[in-house]
Amino acid sequence: MNLIFKKLHALVIFAASSSLVRKAARLIFKLAPRTDIAVRSPEGILYADSPDRLLAALLWKKTMPSSLEYSVYARFIRPGMTVLDIGANIGFFTLLFSRLAGETGRVIAFEPDPDNFRLLRKTLDANNRKNVECEQKAVSEGDGAEKLFLSEEHRGDHRIFDSGDDRKSININTISVDGKLGPQGRADFIKMDIQGAEFRALAGMERTIRNSPGLTMLCEFSPALLKKAGAGPGAFLEKLLSYGFTMKYLDEETCSVKEASPEELTALCAGEKYLNLLLERT
Repeated sequence: MNLIFKKLHALVIFAASSSLVRKAARLIFKLAPRTDIAVRSPEGILYADSPDRLLAALLWKKTMPSSLEYSVYARFIRPGMTVLDIGANIGFFTLLFSRLAGETGRVIAFEPDPDNFRLLRKTLDANNRKNVECEQKAVSEGDGAEKLFLSEEHRGDHRIFDSGDDRKSININTISVDGKLGPQGRADFIKMDIQGAEFRALAGMERTIRNSPGLTMLCEFSPALLKKAGAGPGAFLEKLLSYGFTMKYLDEETCSVKEASPEELTALCAGEKYLNLLLERT
């Protein structure tokens, strides 16, 4: 996420910590008409059907093309590459990945929420993106069934664990990256933003990582969410290091990529803070 997105997200999470605010937001969302609205962005048409997704699409249109995160994708993704969008939501980055990978490339977008997935498919169809394959599943350590705990006020904050804040849940299916790509499967770039489930997803892509010496990843790191999901932030970072990744992060404040140790990264994410890790194989 870029700086404006991160500040908006932090504001929403802070507000959502109040049960009164959550109830008010849910009431507003229920009363708001659910109509698909097309937002024209530099990458094409995005569809949104709720106040929070519409606001996110408008912010993406205005701010993302000039962001550090956007420039990182443009730097690393090339025509012909295989790109995984893990936590695709309504397709904010899927459109960008599709363009960068080109006709000879392959993009696989994973999004478990039925409403977000429908909008993702509609967005891709509207832009005639033929190099994208969509999976309506959550990426985890293996194939199976899970509950997805929904955030009615912020549809980018669904989780596959119960965080104890009175969320409704739906049944979804899970898939592993290794299972999807097969024994010889390789990937060139992986973007992963799945609200604390990153450690479980990592466990299901070990073979793919071994098969992909040139792999680059951009992964959200939220110690608070990892802990809520039952994973240790330190163990998560050490696992990434064991695969031979260098550890850097995106500093949106200074618009630069910086190296940091696991201890420094954890300290930067005190409380509910989070950041994007840039992981390259050495």
